[in-house]
Amino acid sequence: MKNALLLLILPFAGFSQSGSLMSSSMQKSGFNYPFFMNETKEITYVNEGSPYESEEFNNGNLNFNGKEILVAPMRFNSIKQVIEFKDENSTVREVLRRPEFSATFNGKTYKIFEFELPNNQTQLGYFNPLFIGNHISFLLKPGKYQTISAPSSHTAYGSSTKVAIANYIENSSYYIKHDKALAQPIELNKSNILRVLSDKFIEVSNFMNTNNLNLKKEADVIRLLSYYDSLKSIKPIAKQGKG
Repeated sequence: MKNALLLLILPFAGFSQSGSLMSSSMQKSGFNYPFFMNETKEITYVNEGSPYESEEFNNGNLNFNGKEILVAPMRFNSIKQVIEFKDENSTVREVLRRPEFSATFNGKTYKIFEFELPNNQTQLGYFNPLFIGNHISFLLKPGKYQTISAPSSHTAYGSSTKVAIANYIENSSYYIKHDKALAQPIELNKSNILRVLSDKFIEVSNFMNTNNLNLKKEADVIRLLSYYDSLKSIKPIAKQGKG
C-alpha cells in the first residue's frame, strides 16, 4: 500500500483560475503557447473557459488495482489528462497515469485504457466507462484542446499592453473496446455502431428496430451494446453424439 501511495507524489504544475490574467512569466507547464510567447514581457494571457472539467475539487476515491487507497478532493485536468488531488496539507498533486489506478469523483469514474492513435501508435489514457460488459465496452474519453489568439494591443489607464486569449474547447470522444482489443474511436450513428457489431448484425438490427433506438443517443447505444453483450455471453449448446 505504501508503494502505491508513493507513486502518487508528483509535483503539481497547474493552471490559473478561469478568467484570470497571466503574464508571460507565469508557469507554462501544460500550455501550448505559440512562437510569440517570448516576444515581449508585455504580453498578458487571458483564459476563456477552463482546462478542467470542473475547477472545483470534489471528494473522491482513488483505487489501486481495485482497492481503495485514498479519499481526497479531486478534479480532472482535461488538457494535461491527469487527475489532481489535494493531500493532507492541501498541496495539489497529480496521480501517475498508470493502468493500476482508477478514481471516482464528481459522479464519474476515471479509468486507464490503451487506445490506438491515428498514426497506428498506442497510448494509455483516461476514460469514463459508460458500459462495461463481458465482451464489449463503451467509453467516453474526456478532453479539451487549447487555442491561443495572436496578441492584440489593449489600452487601459493610459498604458498599452498586448493581450492574447487562451480558449479551452470541449473535445470529448466516444470509444468502443472489444474484449482485449485496443479501444477504438467511434462516431455515434447507425452505420458505425452496426459495423462494430457485425457478427450479430441480424439480431442487433432487429433489436434496434423493435425498440426504435436512436444510435446517435448515448443511452440507446448503451442499451444496444448491453443486448449485444448478452448475446455474446450465451454459450452454444453442445451437440450430442448419436447413441
